[in-house]
Amino acid sequence: MTIPYSQQWIDDDDIQAVVDVLKSDFLTTGPEVAKFERALCDYTGAEHCVVVSSGTAALNLATSVLTGCRKQKYIAVPAISFIASASCIVHSGNTPLFVDIDYNTHNISTKELDDLLYYSKTQTVREVVGILSVDMCGLPCDWQELRRIADDNNCFLIRDAAHSLGATYKGEKTGSCKYADVTTLSFHPVKLVTSNEGGAILTNNKELADKCRALRNHGLPDIEMLGYNYRMSDVHAALGISQLKKINRFVQSRKFIAHIYDDLFHDFEHMEIPDIPKETDGHAWHLYTIKVYESIRTKLRHKLLEDHGIGTQIHYRPIPDWEYFQHNWGVHERHYDNATKYAKRVLSIPCYPKMVFSKHSPILIANKIKQTIRELV
Repeated sequence: MTIPYSQQWIDDDDIQAVVDVLKSDFLTTGPEVAKFERALCDYTGAEHCVVVSSGTAALNLATSVLTGCRKQKYIAVPAISFIASASCIVHSGNTPLFVDIDYNTHNISTKELDDLLYYSKTQTVREVVGILSVDMCGLPCDWQELRRIADDNNCFLIRDAAHSLGATYKGEKTGSCKYADVTTLSFHPVKLVTSNEGGAILTNNKELADKCRALRNHGLPDIEMLGYNYRMSDVHAALGISQLKKINRFVQSRKFIAHIYDDLFHDFEHMEIPDIPKETDGHAWHLYTIKVYESIRTKLRHKLLEDHGIGTQIHYRPIPDWEYFQHNWGVHERHYDNATKYAKRVLSIPCYPKMVFSKHSPILIANKIKQTIRELV
């Protein structure tokens, strides 16, 4: 049996919540959707929440509403993320401006971003209207610094928190929107909380929330702007509500696993483990990544799967390397040294709450990984 790199935890409460809706006169965007939105506001501290059909839908609506009539502009985004973090910019009629990452934290390099925006503004190279940053693996970015950079450059700020629901930054829960204009969430099956598929937009701006709420339903009732069918169903919302009640337990389990890995890997010379800034007060550990020698990574993945049934994943290939962006946006003209180096070495290993209560213990997995690396180097 293969041990996946991640897996949801569905229990009887979750199943019953879905069954109860299925036995009712359930709706798309019905009462359970409203309850889920209220629950997310209560948990995060945000004033407004709009749940939608996916995390990608949340990003698409956020970028579309924030850019409005401003088209053919630039929005800064980290070079390392899932492709939706950049595709939403293209769908809004704008151009992604890729920014290199900090090699240690895997998050956007605030220094690189600051320098790039200063150059763009002073040399009138390009008009940058927004910044979209991502909490990679569940580690919050330096959002206070990102807010300063956004304000200095008259940019809006989107927090792609698909990995970090349950994390905290300077005492603020992910989604509070103290620093970002909008936070987007994903409830994909392997995220910290799942609704099977779904997403959310969190904001403290009522007008923005109202526009997103209309656009998720084709722009109705007034159709000032053409929208989409991005609605969430009551069935999905019921699962999300049930899952959200257990988020603290889920996050604590992930932290426990991460601490075990840290202890077992910290003195192992053939890999690098996550370098978490000392001031970080709340990592969600959506992913636990290691960095290994580029020369052995492919063989390591194969041997771990074939010899020990341990599944791994690569998060992610640099977005500028994808053929679409190479051909359409001329991104080959810039270099992303840290993103390139990171992408050649990174490997996500199993980290999910069920591991704590199964025979697939993180201690066993860590020892198998170390054993296999020794055989390859």
